[in-house]
Amino acid sequence: MKSTHALRYLVDVRAAGRCEYCRRYKVMTGVLFFEVEHITPRALGGATTPDNLAFACRRCNLLKSDKIVAVDPRTKRSASLFNPRHDRWSDHFRRSRDQPCIYGRTATGRATVALLRFNETSEQQVRQIQRDHLAHAFPLD
Repeated sequence: MKSTHALRYLVDVRAAGRCEYCRRYKVMTGVLFFEVEHITPRALGGATTPDNLAFACRRCNLLKSDKIVAVDPRTKRSASLFNPRHDRWSDHFRRSRDQPCIYGRTATGRATVALLRFNETSEQQVRQIQRDHLAHAFPLD
């Protein structure tokens, strides 16, 4: 098994310095607010291997916690959460053209948006700042 530092570096580089859930850049909040998280929690048998690790901002990691499913607000049924190792972000989410919002395209996307509270005011403000002032250096997608 690789060292903790080597795994963290690998996961960070693979994610291009962005949260693999909300897509926030670490440069927006600092490296201390980013964590390597287990997509399938260790408590549910998830391994500490690159294919089960994601780079996540602290907010997304805390909200996701040990969950792998959540309720799709449209259907009221359980749906798998977005898995950065198996799912393509653009298949499950889309950004609003005129507002700093992220919407779910699928049950997985909607459940993830709801659980991780992508569209709370504070999150929209961060995306608006990124869009208005940093898009040239840090594109939204």
